[in-house]
Parts: sequence; C-alpha cells; structure tokens
Amino acid sequence: MTNIMAVTTRYGKEGDAVYICTDSQTTGYGAKIKSQKLFSRGGVLIAGSGNRGRIEATMDNLRDLRGKMVDPSYVSQRLVDFGRGFKFRGKQDGQSHIVVGLENGKPTIYEVVLSSQRYGMEKEVPLFRRTRRSFQGSGSSQTGPAIKRDMQTKSRVLYDPTEGLLFCFSFGSIADEDIAVDERLQIGLVTPEKTRLLYHPTVELFSEDSWEYLRTNLDLKATRDELDKLGKEDRGKHHRIYAVFNDLYQALLVSCKSMESVDADANDAHTWSKVDPSLREDYDADRREFILKRDEAKTAVTELLNSWLSGDVSVIEDSLRRYNERRMESYKGLKEAVEAIRKLSLEQ
Repeated sequence: MTNIMAVTTRYGKEGDAVYICTDSQTTGYGAKIKSQKLFSRGGVLIAGSGNRGRIEATMDNLRDLRGKMVDPSYVSQRLVDFGRGFKFRGKQDGQSHIVVGLENGKPTIYEVVLSSQRYGMEKEVPLFRRTRRSFQGSGSSQTGPAIKRDMQTKSRVLYDPTEGLLFCFSFGSIADEDIAVDERLQIGLVTPEKTRLLYHPTVELFSEDSWEYLRTNLDLKATRDELDKLGKEDRGKHHRIYAVFNDLYQALLVSCKSMESVDADANDAHTWSKVDPSLREDYDADRREFILKRDEAKTAVTELLNSWLSGDVSVIEDSLRRYNERRMESYKGLKEAVEAIRKLSLEQ
C-alpha cells in the first residue's frame, strides 16, 4: 500500500514550487518494509503507487532518460504507453503515478491513473492530466478528509516552501494511521531553478538511484559510469555525503514537529478565544505568545530548508551545526525537570 501526493506552494513573490511526497512501505499486510517509491528520471520526479514489481519495471523502462532533461508530460505519456503491457487483475487492481517537473520553466504536476477500466475509457477520460495537487494510494483514505477539513477551515495555507514542508510531514503522520502505510517520507521539491530529493535514512535506494540522489541534491554532472572510474578511496568518500542528508532529514523532521506543536497551541488558544468571551483577553495573549514561538520555530526550519536548496554541503553542515546547538540549548534545565518529577512521585 502507498500514500503519494504532490501539492503546489507559493515560491517567492509570484512563482510556484511543488512538493512531491510518498511513504516507504511496500504493498503487504502491515509489514513496514522500507522501499524506494520516489525516483528521478530525465530531470523529472516520479512517485508510484501500486504493485511493487510494476513500479520497478516502469522505472527500469525509463533508465534511458538518465542524464537528459524532458518535460513531465513526456514522462506521463511514457508511463501510459508502458502500462499497456500490464495485466491488471479485476476492477480494483490499478497503478497510479504522480509526475513533477518543469514545463515551460514552471513546476508542474501530472497525475497518471492506470487500470483495465481506465484504458477501456481512454477516449472519454484521459489517462493523465495536469493538476495543482494530487493525492493517491490507500493512505488517501486517511489524508483526504483531513486535508479537505484543513483547506476549508484555512488552518493550513501553503504560503511558502517552509509551510509546504510542514504540510508534508503532517501529511505523513496522518497517513501512518493506515496499517499499510508508514511515515518514513521520501520528499522531492521542484522550484523554477532547482530540483531536490530527501529520503528517510532507512530507505534502501537502488544502486543507480543512490548516485542520482547525490546528483540531484548537489547539482553534479558526473554519471554513474564516471563514478565507477573513481579509485577505491575516492569512491568511498562520497558515501559520507549520505550521512549529511540523513542528518538533514532528521533535523527537518524534528524542527517541523516543533513548529507543528506550537502551531496547534496557537490554534487552540484562538479557538478558545472565539468560544469563551469571558477569557478572551487571556487567550489572545496566549495566542500572541504562541505565534512568536511559531515564528522562531519557522525560522529554524527555513534555515535548514534553504541549506538543502543551496546544494552546498558546507552550507548544510553549518545549518546542522546551528541546529545541534539549539538542541543542546533546549536541554538546559533538563536535570532539574527530571528531579522535580521524581520528587513529585515520591511525595505521592
């Protein structure tokens, strides 16, 4: 089972960026298997939902796009053409993909839904379409209602890439309530200038995709074949870079969770301010305090996010260093807090 999605967020004053996101669990009965589901082919990011064997075969079919730059519409058509060879088992069996890339210089989302029924209706209903957002996979049964509620209440606004990243991690947490979906995210970000990838540290990448991971994030030109020509010592060094991106994922996750927590506090204070006029002044004071804390948390997330976009390992290292300093600062008074809890326990 799978949970895949793509959403458009504001980028700069007038532009857009697109996040594409998927969980890491392979179809099965609750087994939390960590599988790659987000791929880069031809400068385009592709997420797949459905039979694992079909996804692997599809991505293998697109290997000829490595090192090239193509439009997402071209990749979408390739997916449709290759899917004609699939043998779908009944009406419930299908394959879905979300494709994100630059089209006329703008980040664009395509949704591809394949099944025997859809192929039979191809003349009436296109097999792929361009859209501003897409949610596919079994996890959408959990995320769909929650996202619709957030959009209706205006509690979630994709104002910039930082808010978009917060949305991704929140999306993963909601989807994890499905027994066949996990919250080990694989995240892609496409802006008018750059494309980036970020995988949960436990996700096992295919051999060639592990190099594509570095190429995409560091704007490298070298191919996998050229990498194989490196000496043993030099070839070993690039593996250390993966550790930096693993740490970056964890730092972004923790920082977004902190931002989400204080976000909930601010929303809670705002709600009570509306429903309890007698204490409105107190709740409004609390809400202002929480908003200031949210601003601080958002600044921390934005710094990490911008380091990822920079494509510069030294910039990422610096941002991680400051993140760790903030974490250590937050531990101050921890011993006293534990002792207070112990004392309270003894008194009881």
